[in-house]
Amino acid sequence: MGAKPFASQGRFVWYDLNTSDVEKAKKFYGAVMGWTFTEQDMGGMKYTMFNNNGESLGGFAPLDPSMKGVPSHWIAYCTVLDVDAAAKKAEKLGGKVLVPPMDIPDVGRFCMIADSTGAAIAPFKFVEGREEEDKANAKTPPKVGEICWNELLTNNEDLSGKFASEIFGWTAKTENMGGRPYTTFFRNDHWSAGMMKMPPEAKGAPSFWQKYLLVANCAEATEKVKKAGGKVMMANMEIPNMGVMSVCEDTTGAVFGLWEDRMPKQG
Repeated sequence: MGAKPFASQGRFVWYDLNTSDVEKAKKFYGAVMGWTFTEQDMGGMKYTMFNNNGESLGGFAPLDPSMKGVPSHWIAYCTVLDVDAAAKKAEKLGGKVLVPPMDIPDVGRFCMIADSTGAAIAPFKFVEGREEEDKANAKTPPKVGEICWNELLTNNEDLSGKFASEIFGWTAKTENMGGRPYTTFFRNDHWSAGMMKMPPEAKGAPSFWQKYLLVANCAEATEKVKKAGGKVMMANMEIPNMGVMSVCEDTTGAVFGLWEDRMPKQG
């Protein structure tokens, strides 16, 4: 018998920015992150790929006109063994299926779901034949200019934690960090994502997955956000023995984080 095909679970592989203004977003992230952009036709819809040093990381797409009142936002695609089963499990756990399972020709299959607190994410599975590509990238650490961390800010840690763990096969460990509980989700022995309670200053906001962009210098990147017309909601907060972070809003209203890694390198 041959080797069993590689199938990953619980690994973030792609990101979309659903935005009210693609051109404005391109100008902003080009100035802040140095990303370049290429255009793709997706069945009559223009899809803008964003690239870091020639490597495609995700895309920008116009907000669906039917989503009235929904602000610009990031959405992450995370691998599962079975997209259709993930959609069914999401409903069983009290969540919603926002976009039913569908195929992306020659790429994979996905759906979009939200847990019972409103946090949206997209389960994804590569098509047969792309497993080795997935396997090759599975242990590659993020580079400057890439999205390096996904953090679930939730109004109910118990509900969101159970939902995320069961959908993506993660194990969870909660520790005290800076005087508040912080949960880390693990894929095998590897850090995959984090979760914390929604900050008091964001009271009333629905739960969401926040993306952190890896930068060489957080203070410098934060200044670039200001110069590019974005908002800085939290500037250059030091996490002892780990790094420095800022929380920002781009010029179309999407919230994201900046992260400067200062963790000791292994080896």
